[in-house]
Amino acid sequence: MQPNSSNTGNNNNTVQIKRIHNEIVSPTADTHPQPEINFTKPLLKKTKHETKANENKCKTMNTDFFLSVKDLIEAHSPPFVLTYDELTDLFSNLLGANNQILLAQDYTNDHSGLNYMIEEIQPALEDRILKSRCTKFRKKLKRHLDGIATDSESDTSQDPNNY
Repeated sequence: MQPNSSNTGNNNNTVQIKRIHNEIVSPTADTHPQPEINFTKPLLKKTKHETKANENKCKTMNTDFFLSVKDLIEAHSPPFVLTYDELTDLFSNLLGANNQILLAQDYTNDHSGLNYMIEEIQPALEDRILKSRCTKFRKKLKRHLDGIATDSESDTSQDPNNY
């Protein structure tokens, strides 16, 4: 029986010949160059400019910020709990302090007087950074004062002699 014959009378005995290499290989690449496709590169996103103040500016407290209220502090009657120099020193040390209330106690124990002082001078301040720092510190003082008030009320309510 010949391997190439497909009609020998029995269809089950047919043998297929393997294809040669040239029949299976992909056609060769075109010799004509493809036109270049120029895609436009995607635009890079622009990052937003940071709006935070320069850290060097914030780290060093400029005493010129308080010059607008120096006369107000010195002329106030009765005198405030802190002098002009003590106030500038306090605010320069408050920046970055972990416990600002304890730091304020180094300057005065009269927290309500300090709160009143900041309340009075804040409208006269010209620098908005200093105004916001005063507001933040006043809020901390107010929370501290409110905490002291609620603690003292709860202590007196527990006293059996207090009817």
